[in-house]
Parts: sequence; structure tokens; C-alpha cells
Amino acid sequence: MNPALLRALLSSALLLAAAPAVADQCPAPPVCPVCPVCGPTEQAQPPAAKPLQEGSWSALPGWSSDQHAEVWPALQRSCSVLAKREGWGEVCAEATKLGSSPSNRRARNFLEKHFTPWLAVNPDHTREGMVTGYYEPVITGSRTPSAKNRWPVHAPPADMVSVELAGQHADLRHMRLRGRLVGNRLVPYWTRGEIAAMGDAFPARVLFWASDALDFFFLQVQGSGQMQLDDGTRVRIGYADQNGHPYA
Repeated sequence: MNPALLRALLSSALLLAAAPAVADQCPAPPVCPVCPVCGPTEQAQPPAAKPLQEGSWSALPGWSSDQHAEVWPALQRSCSVLAKREGWGEVCAEATKLGSSPSNRRARNFLEKHFTPWLAVNPDHTREGMVTGYYEPVITGSRTPSAKNRWPVHAPPADMVSVELAGQHADLRHMRLRGRLVGNRLVPYWTRGEIAAMGDAFPARVLFWASDALDFFFLQVQGSGQMQLDDGTRVRIGYADQNGHPYA
């Protein structure tokens, strides 16, 4: 063989033997990144606030310049009952020692010593809202009629028919008809004026007799109240039904 050709072949073989495999030269592929979460993420909601939280007198608007002694008559009347309850004896005893008309300063010191203001808070921690109140008017009357107590307090009348309209149509589920039967016809029930004019002929049981028609009317508007009876007892009167006519 040609010596030059042999040297060329041997040289090529040595180069091939010394060169690493092509596969060993390739770097490892990079790890795929985690795809980011698209869109807004849910925020952790704080726990609901306590509905009543202890406050401070200084946080009350106008507290420092208020007429604190004006609360004293109501406090003394309340103590006539509360003094017998646990925890109130010492408070009412100290209120009695201050007399019937303490100064604003002494009344304020007393209130700040024995009472704590509380702050009403919404579940979302806001502090604005609307608070409604309810009271029970107290009227006088009796169980039997007299010259003084002559205004009847009726139970629901026996001849009044109430028709639930939900069975007629789903859209009428919050509506109701009230009336009375004349033959096989349902007609509007008696008005307030017609009921008063019927007197004893009105088909409803009389529960009590009120001493003042106007006081009884406002009790009906309120929806419930109490009646102080002439025998010394007191009973509650509550809403039972209405005649179906608009308020008047």
C-alpha cells in the first residue's frame, strides 16, 4: 500500500477515536416553566366582625357637652325595678345617694363609672347603617263595657273570608284577598266605618273594652301594645288580621 495513503487512514482513525459522540455534546433540555395563573385570584375574606364591640365615651359625638342630668328621672324609675336584680343593687343605691337632680358633671361621672358604651358593627366591619326601634303603647280598658270603657277590641270576625292567591297563579303568591260571602259571591269586607256603625251586630267576639278610641287606633297602627285593665292586671294585644281595605 502506498505509505502516504496508509498514514492518512491511520490519522483519520485516530481523530474519530478521540472525538466524543455527538449525542454527548447536546445539553439537557430546559425544564418547562409553570404557566402563570391568568385572571384575578380570590382574596381571603376576613372573618365577620363581632356585632357589638366595646366603645368609649369620648367617641360619642357631643358627649362632653351633653345634658347628662336629664337622664336621671328615667334612671330612677328604672331602678325601682332593677334594684332587685343581680348586679344592680349597688348601682341604684349610689344613684339614690346623688339625689333627684344631680349636676351634669356628677351625672356624667356616675354614668362613665357604672356603664359602658357599645358600638354596633356590620359583619363587613363597616360602622354605618340604620337601626329601627319598636315600642308597645299602653292603653287603658277593661274586660267588660262601662261608661268609661266603651270601645270594643274585637277578635277576627267569624264571617271574614281570606283567599290565598298563590294557588291560582304563581305570580300572585304574595297576594291575598279578604272579603265576605253574599250568596256565592265574594264581596269586599266591611270598612272601618261600617264596622263601627254595626255596633253589637258586628259578628266578632269582643275581647276587651278600651277607654279611648284614638289611643286604641294608634295601637292598631303600631300593630301591638298593652292594655292596663281596671282590675290592676295588664294584657298584651297583638295584630290578628285586617279587613283588606287600604290603610285609612
